[in-house]
Amino acid sequence: MTRGIAMGFAAAALLAAQAANAEDALPLLTLDEALAGAKQNSPDLAVLHEKVAQAATIVDKAWVLYRPQASAGITFQRNNAEQKLDMGLFVQGMAGIFGATVPAEKLPPPTVIQHLNQWSGQFVVYQPIVNARALPQIENAKAAGELASLSVEQARREILFGVAASYFAVAGLQQGEDLTRRTVEQFAGHERGARSRLAQGTTPRVAVLRAEIDRRRAEEDLVRARYGLQGARRSLGIMVGRADTFRVEAPEAQVAEPEDEAVLVARALGSRPDVKAARAQIEVAKRTLTDVWYKLIPTLGAQFVLRYSDSAGFSDTNWPWFAGLNLSVPLYDGGLRYAEAREAESKIREAQAQLRSVTNRVTDDVARARLELLAAVANLEKARALVQLAKESAAVVKAAWDSGLASYVETSDAATQLAMAEGSVLVEAVGVRVAALKVARAVGDFRP
Repeated sequence: MTRGIAMGFAAAALLAAQAANAEDALPLLTLDEALAGAKQNSPDLAVLHEKVAQAATIVDKAWVLYRPQASAGITFQRNNAEQKLDMGLFVQGMAGIFGATVPAEKLPPPTVIQHLNQWSGQFVVYQPIVNARALPQIENAKAAGELASLSVEQARREILFGVAASYFAVAGLQQGEDLTRRTVEQFAGHERGARSRLAQGTTPRVAVLRAEIDRRRAEEDLVRARYGLQGARRSLGIMVGRADTFRVEAPEAQVAEPEDEAVLVARALGSRPDVKAARAQIEVAKRTLTDVWYKLIPTLGAQFVLRYSDSAGFSDTNWPWFAGLNLSVPLYDGGLRYAEAREAESKIREAQAQLRSVTNRVTDDVARARLELLAAVANLEKARALVQLAKESAAVVKAAWDSGLASYVETSDAATQLAMAEGSVLVEAVGVRVAALKVARAVGDFRP
C-alpha cells in the first residue's frame, strides 16, 4: 500500500515536470509580434483601413466642382411617317404671282425634316470658371478625410489596446498556472510527509486526510488554471492570427513613476485623435457657414455642344455645334440662405461645446488612469511585502513541523497563505502593466 502511494506520488511528480517542460518548449510570442500579427490579420483593422481609403475619395469628389465635365448621348426614334418640306411649291407659287414659271430642274429638291427612322446625338463639355462655393467645399472635403482618419486611428488604437491587454492577461494566467502547478507539488510533498509520519505513529490520520484534501483541491485549481489559460491563448491567437499554441513573455512589473497630472493632460490634449477631431470639426462648421454666404456669388462656366442629326433640315449640316458662356446670378431663394446661415452658426457653437466636452473627458481619463496606476503600484508593493511575510511564516511553521512542534493544520494554513500571497503578486503585476497601458492610451502615447 505504502509502496503504491509512493509510486503514485513519483508518477505525479514526473507528469508535473513533463508539463513544465512542455510549456517551456512552446514557441514564444512577444508583445511586438502580437501587435504586428493583429495589424496584419485582424479583420476589424482591415475594415478600418478600407474606411480610410473611402475617406480619401471625398477630396476627389469635391474637385469635381472645378473640373471639366463631358457627356455624350445617342437617340434612335421611329416616327409614324417621313416629313418633307417642298420649297419647290413655294417657289412656283411666288413665280405664278408674277405670271412666270420655273423649270422643274431648277426647283430646289424637297428637304427631309423628319426621317421615318431617325438618329440623333449630342456631345457636351462644360468647364466651370468661377465657382466660389468650391473653395470651402474642397477644404471641408479634406477635413472630412482627416476626420475619418482620426476616427479610424482612435478605433485602431482601441483594438490594439485590447490585444495588448489580452497579452498581459495571458501572461498572468500563464504564471498563475505555473504557480498552481508548484502548489500541487508542494501539497503532494506535504501529503508524503504526513503519510510517512502516520506510518511512524507520530501524527494522527486526520493530518493525512487534510493533506490529501489540500492536494486534491490544488489539482482542481490546476485543471481550472490550465483550461483558463488555453481559452485565453485561443482568444489572443484569434486576435493576432495564430492557430498554434504559444507562450508569452512575463510582463515587467516595474514601470516608471507617472508624470504630474497637468503634464499628462497637456500632452493628451495635444496628441489624442479625438481631441484633434473635435478641433477639426469646429473648422468644418466655420467653412460650412462660409459656403452658405458664397452662394450669393455668381457662377460662370463655359459650354461647348456638338450635335448630330441624320436630318440636316435648314442648317445644311448634320453636325451643328455651338459654344458659349453661362452666367448664373442668385437673386432670391425664399430666405433659404439665411436659414442655412443660422443653422451653420448653431453647428459652430455645437462643435465648440463638443470640444469642451471632449476636453473634460480626456482630463478625467488621464486623472483616473494615473490614479489607477498609482493604486496598482502601491498594491503590488503591499502584495510583495505580504509574500515575504508569508514565506517567513511558512519557514517558521515548516521548522516547527519538522521538529514535531506544529500540527499539519498550521502547516497547511501557512502554505495556503503563501500560495495566495504569490498569486496576489501575479495579479497585481499584471494590473500594473495594464494600468500603465491605460495611462499611455489616455495620454495618447499608445501608438502601436
